[in-house]
Amino acid sequence: MSSEGNPDPPCKHITVYHPERHHLTIAYRDSYKSWMRSLRDDVLLSSVSIPGTHNSPTYHKALPSVRCQCVPVRKQLERGIRFLDVRVQPEYPKTRSTDAMTLVHGVFPISLTGPRHFRPLISEVLQFLEENPSETVIVSVKREGRGRSTDEDLSVIMHDHYATDLSKWFTAPRVPYLGEARGKIVLVRRFHLDEQLTHEWGGQGWGINADTWADNSPNSLCPSGDLCIQDFYEVLDTENIGRKIQYSTEHLRRAAQCVSSASSKEATAKQPFYINFLTASNFWKMGCWPDKIAAKLNPAIVEYLCLEHNRTQDGMMSGGDGSTGVVVCDWVGHQGDWDIVRCIIGMNARLEKRP
Repeated sequence: MSSEGNPDPPCKHITVYHPERHHLTIAYRDSYKSWMRSLRDDVLLSSVSIPGTHNSPTYHKALPSVRCQCVPVRKQLERGIRFLDVRVQPEYPKTRSTDAMTLVHGVFPISLTGPRHFRPLISEVLQFLEENPSETVIVSVKREGRGRSTDEDLSVIMHDHYATDLSKWFTAPRVPYLGEARGKIVLVRRFHLDEQLTHEWGGQGWGINADTWADNSPNSLCPSGDLCIQDFYEVLDTENIGRKIQYSTEHLRRAAQCVSSASSKEATAKQPFYINFLTASNFWKMGCWPDKIAAKLNPAIVEYLCLEHNRTQDGMMSGGDGSTGVVVCDWVGHQGDWDIVRCIIGMNARLEKRP
């Protein structure tokens, strides 16, 4: 495991040691705040290896099964996270004239010390992008909670009060190229659209469509064709964590086997985001709370990425590009451990600009 330090340390080499396998990984990175700066504009965002967080704003004091993170969103972004998973509940849905939305996780608020809201979170992300215009942040939004709002209410609130500036938001219903997404939030919507919004973008809809997301599945393709998901989360006992690790590594293999188009002119078929949730929980089992599962799952994935990713059983490189897809984690940065984020970002060397 590597050690904690400055997000942009004077020493740019990071080492990760695997004692059981006697293996040392050495990675080089100039800056984690702006790591996308070195990547080419003409690559599809779905071909980039992207670290993400699950229930990203749930770092406050909360019920153990509700809290999934240990550091604030701003610090997540500074350390390289580029996919945020956010669950909201509109506070006054039937008027649709206010932007007030509470951050939730399932039926619970994300903080025991008072409600937290969506607007400050989005302002924080936009501020980060203004300071780091080479970057993009994918934000997945889903409606949860106990309120009476509908998906359609949420879609109108998002459209009318949040994603109003297309210089700061990418809302087209397709996977963008990195060059057109820089400096912007890329919206992935896990909600149905109000009828009026189905006419956006020439009748194709609004936002990358993830509103039909197979529940608790180890491998499913959204009907839109833009996302392929591993989101098996029902780990009812600690003995099942191995099964979750298996599903996670299998999805990494799927992502690695893809071959992306070299440029926008060559794109013919859809190349979906491979989104891989390294997350699971069981409210009734302390050993299966998010932090406990992450303590076993995250190191296992770090080891897999360093020793086995994009390789065949005989140790040869596979025929794919070796992307990890979007890897969505719990409890990143715990006790200064950002190894999983560094390993994911390190898989992007093939996409870097050449002199």
